[in-house]
Amino acid sequence: MRKLGLLILLTSVILITGCISSEDQKADEFQEQKKGESSELDVDKLIAQMDSDTVEFDFEEIKTFDLDNDGSDDRYVFTFKTDEVTKGLFLEKKIEYEKQNDGLFQGEIVLRFDNTGYDGGYLYIENIPKEFASNVDDLEFSVTPTEILEADPKVSWKINAKNSEIHIKSAEKRAQTEVRKTLEEIVIEEAMKECEKLEGREGVLCLLEIVRQYRHNEMMREEIYNTSGNSLLLNSVLRAVLEQDLMYCSIKLPEAELSLCRELVLITLIKDCKEKSRHLTDDERDLCISLVAIDKKNVSLCEKVKDISTKNACLGAIADVTNNVEICEKIEVTYETYTSTTGERVRPEDGYVYTYARDACFYNYALRNDDITACEKIIGDVKDVCFLIFAVTKDDASICEKIDDETSKLMCFAGVEHDKKYCEEIDEYVYKIICLATVTQDKDYCKELIGEARWSCCDKLTDEKSKEECLELRDEEESVQEVEEESEQELIAEGELVDCEALYDECLKGCKAIAKEAKKLGWKAAIVFDCREGLCSNARDSKYCEIAGYAECVEPLIKKYHSCLRDCIAEYNKTDSVEEKQELRNWCNSECYCDYYAEIYGVCKLEACSKYCKQKGYTEFNWKKGDEVCRGKERKVYWSKCECSK
Repeated sequence: MRKLGLLILLTSVILITGCISSEDQKADEFQEQKKGESSELDVDKLIAQMDSDTVEFDFEEIKTFDLDNDGSDDRYVFTFKTDEVTKGLFLEKKIEYEKQNDGLFQGEIVLRFDNTGYDGGYLYIENIPKEFASNVDDLEFSVTPTEILEADPKVSWKINAKNSEIHIKSAEKRAQTEVRKTLEEIVIEEAMKECEKLEGREGVLCLLEIVRQYRHNEMMREEIYNTSGNSLLLNSVLRAVLEQDLMYCSIKLPEAELSLCRELVLITLIKDCKEKSRHLTDDERDLCISLVAIDKKNVSLCEKVKDISTKNACLGAIADVTNNVEICEKIEVTYETYTSTTGERVRPEDGYVYTYARDACFYNYALRNDDITACEKIIGDVKDVCFLIFAVTKDDASICEKIDDETSKLMCFAGVEHDKKYCEEIDEYVYKIICLATVTQDKDYCKELIGEARWSCCDKLTDEKSKEECLELRDEEESVQEVEEESEQELIAEGELVDCEALYDECLKGCKAIAKEAKKLGWKAAIVFDCREGLCSNARDSKYCEIAGYAECVEPLIKKYHSCLRDCIAEYNKTDSVEEKQELRNWCNSECYCDYYAEIYGVCKLEACSKYCKQKGYTEFNWKKGDEVCRGKERKVYWSKCECSK
């Protein structure tokens, strides 16, 4: 899949303020159901009243044929859009797979050239997908290629005839699932090519439509979740469409980007509602109601949403759009466990409280209206961030006193008073160095750090020359890192290193199975996020994967975590008590997750950190404790950071 086309185009276009659409709809334009009608909302009627500026895209589709009428597809055909390869010479291309007597499918590529006026020979080059045939020796050509450019395979023909047709058959047979996967990847790639021809807003929506239509595609999902370097806005929009979850559009985005995120996601997701109509699941029904509510700025409609997190996202969106802080008060504090990518854990006495939707609402209002009193209503860690911003922008050190976290408070005083003495009091080494560099604008402090910590430090410098000099080694180091990674892959191929990708794949399979069962029970997001992003991502942590013993240490923890969740689901199904179900759900989400983190960070990564630093030529390592992950438990578990030093 050509991810660069998707990521580069979307990144460049999505930030154009011109993408923000149309004039606002007034809330009173929406007509609610008349009194006396059924309390059950008619979602079809609601969707019909949507005025969103939807854009339709016509992507080529795979055609299927059940030739023997046994209920199973026997033939698959994908026809590419006709391409004018040179003036007057057109190419019609298609890929076909047909079931053979042994039940497997054999593929054929058909190239038909239609010459409507081109004079002279034309050299046509065909890059044959490796999924179709891994080597040119596995191919049978109806017309012998003029030249075999690569065995990979890549071949060429000199086209002279007025009209000519070439058939390429593969000797490799595929199972039906492989055929579907291969063709779907081709469909996605061709759709991306079409999107790249479009500009501005239309190009963005085109790419989001690909994500919407093929959100089930594993390669699509892997690419979106694992591609680094994207902007927060880009990640938020992609994941919101992928997971059909508006909460991604409230994850620490600036106000302008927040509005743009919601608008693009709303326009894209409403198509799901229109297509499925009366065949919506409960979760999809809630999402569709919330999309209409946001489009019409109708709070009472949000309150008809049954799922709490979807309802909260709905209320938060309307509060932001209407600049009404009173709506923030309506957002519920829910007892859920979320990873740090989606929310903050705040200490309750009997479990975890998920406050991000409510906190984000007050935070956005505070900054938008220059109203520090809204910061006071925030429960989670973002309260400190809110006060820090006000202290710095108003140059008022007294506001720093309101900050609870000691490190953040010291950095606040250092920034406002421009005094590095506060930096010296910070215990966390990395934060201390970043504080000193920021206050003094001395790039040499950043050189004491390594990896991403150093580049983060450099980015904090306001003097452009100092920042440029500070960052000048990054390209060189990244080039060296690429060489190291290539060498590592060679060792993996030779069996000298553990391939953590295999570990990740096994982890993901378990998570998917559990998430499928959990979703039926209403465990909407916690298990899915923690399992995939917490458990599996750590399982293949690139820093530690090459460390001997790391994978062997992590593997039993994966099984332990999966087993813990399965036991919870089994117990959940045994009870009919709503109270017991809620209590069990909270306990399962927290206990399984925290036990896993206690062991993977306290055992596996601690040992791997020591080995990692030695491999890189450092003599010492520090195992730094960061923010608390699990609060309200007898023992505390911490996010930890591996820091190497000479």
